[in-house]
Amino acid sequence: MKEAENTLNSKGYYITNQFDGFYGTLANEYELYKNDECIMDHLSEAQIIALAKIL
Repeated sequence: MKEAENTLNSKGYYITNQFDGFYGTLANEYELYKNDECIMDHLSEAQIIALAKIL
C-alpha cells in the first residue's frame, strides 16, 4: 500500500481515509484526490494498488 501511495503522490494524487460525514473516518476506506478535488471515494486498499498501476 505504501508503494502505491508513493506512486500516486508522484503523479499528483493523494489518498486520505474516507470521511464519515461527521467527525471521523471509516476504517479501511479511502478517498483519492487530485489537487483539491475528490476523484474517487469508498476505495479499498486493493483498488488503490490497482489504480497506482494504471494512472
